[in-house]
Amino acid sequence: MSLFVNTNVSALQANRQLFNSSAALDVSFQRLSSGFRIDSAADDAAGLQISNRMTSSVLGDGQVVRNLNDGISYAQIAEGGLAETTQILQRMRQLAVQAQNGIMTEADREALNKEVLQLKTEMDRIANTTQAFGRYPLLGESINNVPPIQSIGDVLANGVENTGLPSGLTPFGYIPAGSTNVNIEIDGLPGAEDDIQIFTVNGTHLVGTELGNHSWTSNGVANSSDFKDKVFTSENGFADHASYNDTLLNTGGVQAVSGYGNFTYSGENDLNNNGSTPDAGAGETTNIETLHIDTVGENLILMATGQGVFNITASWDALGNGQGKYSTLAGNVRITATNTADTDLEFIGINDTPATTAALGLATLDISSAENAEKSLALIDNAIETVGSYRGSYGANVNEMQSTLRNIQTQQENVSAARSRIRDTDYASETAELTQNQIVQQASTSILAQANNQPQLALSLLG
Repeated sequence: MSLFVNTNVSALQANRQLFNSSAALDVSFQRLSSGFRIDSAADDAAGLQISNRMTSSVLGDGQVVRNLNDGISYAQIAEGGLAETTQILQRMRQLAVQAQNGIMTEADREALNKEVLQLKTEMDRIANTTQAFGRYPLLGESINNVPPIQSIGDVLANGVENTGLPSGLTPFGYIPAGSTNVNIEIDGLPGAEDDIQIFTVNGTHLVGTELGNHSWTSNGVANSSDFKDKVFTSENGFADHASYNDTLLNTGGVQAVSGYGNFTYSGENDLNNNGSTPDAGAGETTNIETLHIDTVGENLILMATGQGVFNITASWDALGNGQGKYSTLAGNVRITATNTADTDLEFIGINDTPATTAALGLATLDISSAENAEKSLALIDNAIETVGSYRGSYGANVNEMQSTLRNIQTQQENVSAARSRIRDTDYASETAELTQNQIVQQASTSILAQANNQPQLALSLLG
């Protein structure tokens, strides 16, 4: 037997094995205590990079789930408000039908109209107070429907005549909501037959000439369908959902309109006020039209139709700004449908659903007479159809978001499982590894102790 005292090879080997088993034991302790198989890039560089991408996906999917749940709540709150609006509209329709009954007296109809006015107030209250996440879904994108054209205050000086403006199908301004005692006078100039036209941004024709009049046909507008393409454009300031409605059209005279007071209109300028043919030789001025509005309840688009040139004078006591306190808190919303959301396809859009009386074309609704009640039915039916469409849209949105939610949750579950297989500790395997490393460590410690005793044998030979 040979003994090498200066170099105890057995001890060195045992020490190396003890170091390795201790290092392996440290790794097992770390993995079992942290729950991760990869605690640093040194453990598995490629695995760490892959798992980090998966972590981003899992966290993003979790936020998308919360976003979708918020979107579902938003749609449900809005649809709940519209459900009550539908009930109000049905009651309005019932009252309008009742007001048409010939047995009703003027006092009876006035009583019915008072209830309609209260219902209109309640409808606006619902639209203005239905709130979800700090937004007002029943007010629409433009609560006051501010047209993208200039106010008359920006293009016309108060009380000063402006000359040489061309007539046609292009509005030259809008009258802002909140304006009072507004006076408009246009002079179609000799040989021209230019007519004042007033519209709401939703397409209700309040003042002017009837469809089929020369001022319309000369511009290629022969029927109500022509309005959508030739008049009701966004460039002209009209809302996307604008549709032609002339049930409240004032073609001449004084007409009381709810929310406005009186519209006083002189009528078409190619006739005298008494309807007779003008007599230019008698010095009559027949090219002038005038309009007075007591109070402007909503933004109104002002046009002068024809194919001539006119002068216009506008005056007012006060000019509103057309703005409202909710204008930045309403409108379309987009709900994230993926955790990247970098294209329009990765969002679910919830469209604006303006449900105020003005937006639904009911601002001027009146059933104080049998004739008005008959006209009101068409307005109410259109409003019921519009609100029904809104509710259907919200229902579709909720179904779409719930479907997307289920898909995202399944995706999140599967990606989490894949990430776990890459990064997380396999406790069954790692516990077995720990037990093995502990046994090896204990054995290495025992062997090292014995190897360190071998130099004592050399001393015994010297004795």
